[in-house]
Amino acid sequence: MSSSALVQRALVKKHSSFTSSSVRSSFTSSDPSQIPYAGRSRRLLLLAAEQDNYDDDDLDVSDLLASSSQPVPYPIGGLVPTADTESRINLGAAFVSRVREQEGGAAPGDSEMGGDQDSGDGDAWEQSIPHAITPYVSRAFRTVYERSRDRPERIQKLLADLIAAPDPLWFQVKLEAQEALRVEPQSGPTLYSNILSQPNLLTAVVEHVANIVASPTSGFRFVMEPTAAKNLFMKELTPSDLHAISADIIATATRSPSSGDALTATLFNPGIHALVSYRLSHRLWLQGRKGVAHLIQSRVSSAFACDIHPAAQIGAGTYLAAGNGVVIGETAVVKDDVTILQGVTLGGTGKVRGDRHPKIGNGVILQDGCAVLGNIEVSDGAVVMAKSIALKPVESMARVSGVPAKVKSHRPPLPAEPELFSSDHDDYLSYEQKEQIISSYSTWRESFWNAA
Repeated sequence: MSSSALVQRALVKKHSSFTSSSVRSSFTSSDPSQIPYAGRSRRLLLLAAEQDNYDDDDLDVSDLLASSSQPVPYPIGGLVPTADTESRINLGAAFVSRVREQEGGAAPGDSEMGGDQDSGDGDAWEQSIPHAITPYVSRAFRTVYERSRDRPERIQKLLADLIAAPDPLWFQVKLEAQEALRVEPQSGPTLYSNILSQPNLLTAVVEHVANIVASPTSGFRFVMEPTAAKNLFMKELTPSDLHAISADIIATATRSPSSGDALTATLFNPGIHALVSYRLSHRLWLQGRKGVAHLIQSRVSSAFACDIHPAAQIGAGTYLAAGNGVVIGETAVVKDDVTILQGVTLGGTGKVRGDRHPKIGNGVILQDGCAVLGNIEVSDGAVVMAKSIALKPVESMARVSGVPAKVKSHRPPLPAEPELFSSDHDDYLSYEQKEQIISSYSTWRESFWNAA
């Protein structure tokens, strides 16, 4: 047996004994209504993944992808796709279909100068699909497909497992970890401790972020050890936070040219880590625990160069590109599917107190170094171009630039039925499998919604 197979077999054996049967029996109910609200996060931490039975004589990628036989009840909020494809797309992509309808105005895409205005780098960001309908399909499937051309049943088995997985995102994060382990065996301890030994995506993210927040170089370490910090995350995060974390990871994996996959976003994207930490500080702020909330905010600021006030409101599916230089003020509101690149400021003008920060609509794109100042609204689908300063409200689907920012053009709406899958998957994904994957993600999101 090859050394690679021996490593895989050892990892599988160790993974299967990760949680004791006594712990498993303590939290066996799969019905969220039977679990006390305060105990749901703890159940997510302690619920063991029952191992699927694979052929022990033919160890393959799927051997390390054993999922729980019971759906882990991540409560989720937000939009719930329906079974009908057209309704699902219309529901999730409602904000991108808004086009300027002002009588006598220029057609979308035409500028004040009379012609199409080049939107620069905005074109690529503007094609992002709302998280409520995004079916994340990992590039790792193509890697497996290329490696197993002589055995097509392998890729088909993985696709069947994906469709049947209670959490399709977590299934693919584990697949990506296993593929990374093939390329770089030395990464085994990191991948195992952070991903492959974890029971679900929530605990994997929280374990990693808690160790960063409570690192030996942070002042937070003198207040709370990493284990206590992890327990605080698991206890205080709410159903809507759990939804937002999953949506943020999908948004980062699908929109970021550098991340490329959910594993990289989970382990290495500082924007994800900053958002997870913010969501904890926000819950503590709402409970009146403002001292600890400010402490976490301070740690996020020093660790990720990103200053998000705990009282700010940030929706799901947020892509925070790097976090560097991003400042989001106390009364700011950021809705769903917003893209925030480095150096963005959502601040006040310094002339008023109280509600003094911007309100950012669904699907807005805030490009590098832009600033939105004052209690103004940036409506759904708008784009604030790089280095611009917006001081007045921005209408829906408009592209604004300059100092002060002015409307230069308008975004075109997404197609009525946007392409949800990359052409890279066409070799091994049939139309029926694509529909099944969409249905699997819909069921996943609906289970979150129902559990909430």
